Amino acid sequence: MVHIDKPIAAMKVLAADDNDINREFLHGVLTPAVAELVLVEDGLQAVAAAQQKHFDVVLLDLHMPGHDGLESMQLMRDPSTENGTSDEPRPLFIAITADARKTEQDRLLAAGFDGFLTKPISAAELINSIELINEHPGHPILIARTQRHISEQLNDSAALRNMNNDRELLDKLRQKLLQEVPDTINSINALSQQQDWPAVSRLAHKLGGGAAYTGAEKLAEACQELELSESAPVLARHLAHLHFRAQAMHTTVLIEQSLQHSQMLSG
Repeated sequence: MVHIDKPIAAMKVLAADDNDINREFLHGVLTPAVAELVLVEDGLQAVAAAQQKHFDVVLLDLHMPGHDGLESMQLMRDPSTENGTSDEPRPLFIAITADARKTEQDRLLAAGFDGFLTKPISAAELINSIELINEHPGHPILIARTQRHISEQLNDSAALRNMNNDRELLDKLRQKLLQEVPDTINSINALSQQQDWPAVSRLAHKLGGGAAYTGAEKLAEACQELELSESAPVLARHLAHLHFRAQAMHTTVLIEQSLQHSQMLSG
């Protein structure tokens, strides 16, 4: 497997797709995100382009006339046909396919692709997936998609900034938050039944701080809503409590997924 030791903004990307709309999409998304983008219409053109210059990333649609994506990748990796003018590592090869079956995923990775993207893919997902495959080549793109979903819900970017990009520390604190949530839910349930709303507010405030710091922004917002409902009418307090419980349980699932994902990548 290969790793490109540069940010995506400095990468040169070759993308091959025989569909005009798909190429227009790739052009619109990647042109402002990478250092250079070359778009071609089929596998023959892709192989020819790769022989002319070095690329950091090669995106290949699997179903193209001439050479399909798999044949194109194999030709580009063949020492007799690859561009030999650069000392840089070989490109990161990523397949683009509408087939999300695990058997297809395993076939592509076994054949030499570093990862693959399943159509349709959003603009943000495309960028994030390239970065993730580069960091963890050979892992299924399902992992990239799972991580993207987790990141949207938990705001990994903000949390990692808080931790100075220390993923191990973030996972440790999320584990701690995961342990705190069930007891806090139970305590708040009991206190709300006792109508002890000041105590509910204090617990919500405490949990909300940890939630915000670890990127669990939706839970942090629900905690703040519950905290501020202390002096609200009874119905508003109970609605805030219900919202908090639902969000807390949802966040628990997301944190578990996040920790499993980190363990998978480090394993």
